[in-house]
Amino acid sequence: MRLPTVIGLVSCFAMLVGCEPSTKTPTPALPTPADSSHWKQVDNLEYLNWKKFPVGTEVVRTNVTTTAGKSVTMVERFILKAVSDAEVIVDRQNTTTHSEGGYHQANPPDPRKITPRILVHPEVDADNFSKPDPK
Repeated sequence: MRLPTVIGLVSCFAMLVGCEPSTKTPTPALPTPADSSHWKQVDNLEYLNWKKFPVGTEVVRTNVTTTAGKSVTMVERFILKAVSDAEVIVDRQNTTTHSEGGYHQANPPDPRKITPRILVHPEVDADNFSKPDPK
């Protein structure tokens, strides 16, 4: 999607919700890791956390939203499929159900590869990357 299209969509949305569209010039995109050799590598905390568990470990998160007596239940399931020094693979699967029974959607599992190290922007303090936000 080109930038003018995105700005047009944001402007249309702003008009719908009663806001004035921004007249600021869009901030140029930050360089991506592919075109920037000065990015820093840091430990990937998600990789380090998953690597502690045996293959087959499952995490289930349930979110129930209720409005006007009707509810929507979303169940997000993560299953650890593989662990190695190069990566961990976690399947994510989402199921959505409406309380009135008219809608039930179970999406297929979506495998995700998580690497031991990630790149962060040079302005990020790599020493503080794994520390909790002080706020």
